[in-house]
Amino acid sequence: MLAGTTGDGQKGGLSVYLYNRLLTVRPDAMQAGSAALVDAVTHLNGGSTNQFALWQGLLGGPVGTFAASCRMESYGAFTDEVARVYAEDQSYVDKAQAVGAHMVGSAVDSLWNVVHTAGDVSETPNVVSNFAWQVNPHEIAANMEWAIETATFMNGQSGTPATVGFSQYGLPNTFRFIFGYDTVADLEERTAATQAHPGFAERMAATGALGVARDMQSGIARRIL
Repeated sequence: MLAGTTGDGQKGGLSVYLYNRLLTVRPDAMQAGSAALVDAVTHLNGGSTNQFALWQGLLGGPVGTFAASCRMESYGAFTDEVARVYAEDQSYVDKAQAVGAHMVGSAVDSLWNVVHTAGDVSETPNVVSNFAWQVNPHEIAANMEWAIETATFMNGQSGTPATVGFSQYGLPNTFRFIFGYDTVADLEERTAATQAHPGFAERMAATGALGVARDMQSGIARRIL
């Protein structure tokens, strides 16, 4: 998910980002659409410095939701590599167009600055849960403090690797928790253990002082590539 990052979201003094492309495949094209996605991302990873994980949504989005994510240290270098691939790799362009034939609407991209990690996030997990919320500009500092402390608490209670992302591009003033698990059963067990702790309820109650969050989203996804 975020290989090599440390607790402050830095690696060797460099910023760390997470790019995410959200796609929805038509319900009547699930088999062909998912196969086309796997084919395109596998091909891309074999010929690019940008390396993507591919996720299938289980909860929290429309049926047919998929996401492709990439960790990076430079968004500029990332976009330069994307441009190179499209200019030089016609096979990938053809595969990407084949994916588009199975989609509902257009893909949605977002870029997240990794501001904090808790636990070992050096390996891409098999399952992730996501929680995102948008705030007003004057509420950013308080929410940032709360998010970092809560991620550290969650990791301390259950050992769950936790990441705090913050976005000002595509989703302005938006925070995002990403928790990683081995399996869905692992997610259930760790989540139940954490939510049973009194400290969890205390931290949820403390959100009343952070302002009114809007456009709240949550979901679970399983990695397929």
